[in-house]
Amino acid sequence: MIVWQSLHFYDYGAHFFRIALAVGFALIGVVLWGSVAGSMLPFLLRRCGLDPAASSAPFVATLVDVTGLLIWSLSATPSFLKVMASQGDMLVVCDGCGAVICAARA
Repeated sequence: MIVWQSLHFYDYGAHFFRIALAVGFALIGVVLWGSVAGSMLPFLLRRCGLDPAASSAPFVATLVDVTGLLIWSLSATPSFLKVMASQGDMLVVCDGCGAVICAARA
């Protein structure tokens, strides 16, 4: 992303470096999690008395895809909350679930 931004192939905006860091951290996190989940799931299933062959590639891929969204959200949220707060946007945290709601300044 940084190379494309500097070569003017695409304009990612003023915060392109933060976007590149968030994407990079998420990519590393998803690859590491996929490796761990794919290699440990058969052992966990065998320990639970289930057939290790049940941890097929589609099951592992679905597990990694779903948790990949969570990893992306967790890697991008701190960086962009700081950006929104510095621009004067109002950030509201839900007491029940901890979700952050951004309301643009008036």
